[in-house]
Amino acid sequence: MSTAKLKKAKKLYLEYHSVSECARQTGLPRSTISSAVKKKDGWEYERDLLRTELLSQVTASRAADFANMTSATIVVLTRALQSLAKREDAPTVGEAKSAASILDVLDKITRLDAGSPTDIITEEKVVTVKELQKRISVDPFAEEADYKELDEEIN
Repeated sequence: MSTAKLKKAKKLYLEYHSVSECARQTGLPRSTISSAVKKKDGWEYERDLLRTELLSQVTASRAADFANMTSATIVVLTRALQSLAKREDAPTVGEAKSAASILDVLDKITRLDAGSPTDIITEEKVVTVKELQKRISVDPFAEEADYKELDEEIN
């Protein structure tokens, strides 16, 4: 078995060719290549290390791209909002809604960075007839009504 063929097989494997394809292109037995792949600290381990390194580079690159896009977006939004605020004419309803939406998103980002909840979540609570009657009894605007207790759970 030649070292040149093994080097070629390894190169192919590290380029994500299958074991069978490496064997076909080099003329080496599939078992020889499979053994080199699966042995401790073998080609599979090396390929996994390369994949991890590559993913780290891609992730870092994406994070940098995202930071640049975020910065550019903030500059654009700032300019647009400043222009809108300085304009003589009142903003249209659509412009006001857009500004409010921007403010809402920025608020959520700020809350997320601070570790605070970004939305208010409420839970529905089933009220019994007695609780309802008690609440209504203190409401001066409540009208008289007949209530019926439900036995089944409401979802």
